[in-house]
Amino acid sequence: MPEDAWYAVLEHALAMHEGEYISACHGPTTLLLERRADVLIAMREISSNVGDIASFAAQMHLTTDLSHCQILSFGDARYLCVWRRRPVNADWLAALATADF
Repeated sequence: MPEDAWYAVLEHALAMHEGEYISACHGPTTLLLERRADVLIAMREISSNVGDIASFAAQMHLTTDLSHCQILSFGDARYLCVWRRRPVNADWLAALATADF
């Protein structure tokens, strides 16, 4: 997806009311985005074989700690959850959608 398309997704998500959610598709990957106050949460379903987020962190070239990433389990489904407070760029959404696990 082009960079301007990710910015459009980000702008749409930031304009949502608290508790609303949208989905954004990139190839076979679907991101679920939800707004909570000034925090935008994005989730992507991942394989049950993914045990930690180190590979994702390396792909995102994270320079900060991983306090904004978490693996969540709901029944048999697992999700990589990433959140940002007042995000100004969409790079993290594109990275989440395109990361190879």
